[in-house]
Amino acid sequence: MPDDIPLREQAQKAILFRGLGVRAEQAKVSPEPRDGELRRALRARLAKRELFATSGIATVRLGTGRPCNVCEQPIEAATMERQVDGPGIFGLAHPDCYLLWREESALLGDPPV
Repeated sequence: MPDDIPLREQAQKAILFRGLGVRAEQAKVSPEPRDGELRRALRARLAKRELFATSGIATVRLGTGRPCNVCEQPIEAATMERQVDGPGIFGLAHPDCYLLWREESALLGDPPV
């Protein structure tokens, strides 16, 4: 049933954003996926310690317009923003970027600092 996946995603967005006063069609989850390219860049930044590894604990809120630490695109107000606490700092990410960040952090093998 791959044809109903977009409908399921739309329904999930509608449920998620209903209580926030944001219409589902406004609730852009993240920028267009460039998964492979973005994942490679993220992996390199984590390896060089230009970006801290994350444990997967984050605060969620509507976007503030600040840039995502993964893709460097602004996180618009109609988008959910993840704030990730790091060693004396915090990072921000779109939901999809956050998932990549968590996955690549877990693959590093060393615990987040």
